[in-house]
Amino acid sequence: MTRGGSILLHRRNLVAAAALVLLLVLRWKYSLPAWAFALFFVAPLVVVYALFPLVAARLFPAFERRVRTLQLKGDAAGALACWRRGFFLRAFGPVVKMAALRGQVMAALGRWGEARRAYAEALALSPGGSVVGLLAGHAEASFHAGEDEEALASLRRIAFKETHLPVAAYHLVHLLAGDDDEKLRRAGRKLYEGVPWDAAREGGVRRLALARLLVAEGEPGRAEETLGGIGEGDLPSSLRRLPDALRARIALLRGDRAGCAEAVKALAKDGGEGRHVVEAADLAARLAAPGKKG
Repeated sequence: MTRGGSILLHRRNLVAAAALVLLLVLRWKYSLPAWAFALFFVAPLVVVYALFPLVAARLFPAFERRVRTLQLKGDAAGALACWRRGFFLRAFGPVVKMAALRGQVMAALGRWGEARRAYAEALALSPGGSVVGLLAGHAEASFHAGEDEEALASLRRIAFKETHLPVAAYHLVHLLAGDDDEKLRRAGRKLYEGVPWDAAREGGVRRLALARLLVAEGEPGRAEETLGGIGEGDLPSSLRRLPDALRARIALLRGDRAGCAEAVKALAKDGGEGRHVVEAADLAARLAAPGKKG
């Protein structure tokens, strides 16, 4: 159980625990009859573990719509404020759906570490733990938090031949292309070629994936040309700094360490969380190791 899941369950348990302590005090001080003790201990359990969750389940769809509407309007801060106001639902709502919604809220804010923990909680509590949307959400958050092994573990459980998830496919291509194992890099190329990219809507993501493969294959010229085809607005916001990270890798691949260092400095200056920060740290380490390329 993750930290978030434990806190969620503690909120429910606190009510039952408080009722038990109160009844023990009453029984000791006022000689509360056994039948009354049983009745008033069972009643809070029924309310907390049966009635409240039932009410929360009915309220959840409208709450989820409010949060997602704010996200669609680009108001990530407003979505977080809405989430925080839903104390009753956070305490008693459907745990998997609430954890997944928290993951979405945190991801939209670029708080990838918190999003990763929320999706991990949702997966842990989900029957079978293999809901595609949860796997993709956990993989994305882990990817941007720099937890590559976690991202790979979730991505490998997605059947990309049966599910069209272009951004998740990019995450897997990126991670496989960056591996030192030639077999994994070839697997990344095979995955890229097997994804039915929608040229009209997913051209930017497809080009970014191809550019990452070309860098890994030692073709900086073709990689740079491919990146040049990515236009303004062609990428989701979470990936918009990655072309700059790839250009820094291209500079390093060409032996332009000064150009790479300047690009890394610009990436790191953004601060916060995100894959561009992870890439900047990796490139900085490569710059510090003479002879190591992208």
